[in-house]
Amino acid sequence: MLKALHKDVYRNRLRRSLSERLFDYGNVIFMVILAVVMIYPFWYVLIIAFNNGEDARFGGIYLWPRDFTLDNFNYILRYPGLWQAAYITVMRCILGASLNVFICLLTAYALSKRYLKGRKFIIFFLLIPMFFGGTIIARYIVMAQLGLINNFLVYIIPGAFSYFTAIILRSFMDGLPYELQESAMIDGAGHFRIFGQIVVPLLKPAIAAWMFFGIVAHWLDVTTTVFFVSSERSLWVLQYIMHRVVASAEATVIINTNDPLTAAMQMMYLSQNRGSFRPPTEQVIKMAIIAVVTFPMLVIYPFFQKFFVKGTITGAIKA
Repeated sequence: MLKALHKDVYRNRLRRSLSERLFDYGNVIFMVILAVVMIYPFWYVLIIAFNNGEDARFGGIYLWPRDFTLDNFNYILRYPGLWQAAYITVMRCILGASLNVFICLLTAYALSKRYLKGRKFIIFFLLIPMFFGGTIIARYIVMAQLGLINNFLVYIIPGAFSYFTAIILRSFMDGLPYELQESAMIDGAGHFRIFGQIVVPLLKPAIAAWMFFGIVAHWLDVTTTVFFVSSERSLWVLQYIMHRVVASAEATVIINTNDPLTAAMQMMYLSQNRGSFRPPTEQVIKMAIIAVVTFPMLVIYPFFQKFFVKGTITGAIKA
């Protein structure tokens, strides 16, 4: 059986015209070049981050570190407030994305019921903020009135609901067999039981996909910190620290021993390295921080990939 199948495949290959084979080869070459172009910037950040700062000044580093060292990361990980920023960032991603998906699921479930009173008005009302948003000054006034300035909840509450996400999740629910919910109602199940035991389990791929979108959105957001929490250092996120360093707001301060925190950090590092300490250069500091902040998302993506693909397909195909 397998031998016959191999023969059929071989015959089909022979039947293919020269133009078809040239197209396949050209397509493969193009995709390889595209992959290299997309991957190389991340690789370049890594090789500079792992290279000695003084040596990196001379340039000419393209494929691998010329003078490999871990001192850049060892120094960056001692940066004042970095671990606190990492904790705030992780908590923000988990709580913010979870609350957003939960509230949008509840909204989507309610709007999926065509017998809901005032359904059309609610949909129209929720559409308005999608097209007409307030300015940053109006947002700041609202946050100040709610007491969210320099408050951790400013990361969670304003983004707790997204009507676009609710629309997408509602389309997932519309694709589920409604007979399941009707049979559950006949057996005496209420809406909360139907939602928790029927709808949510069937939407796990979609929930995982949109959880990942929410985590990425929270992870990459820096404007919230810039506008609402910049004066509270204990609430800074990793992206804001990267923003300050890459923008050279602190790239010079971090190597300046006149700064008390930096001086204390350098003295501690100096005592542990037996006097061999030389502060990393501004270039490798930037690259190391970019690597620390960016690559965690690349690490967790493979764990969400299967849910991401399955959830997208589920939303594209109507039952």
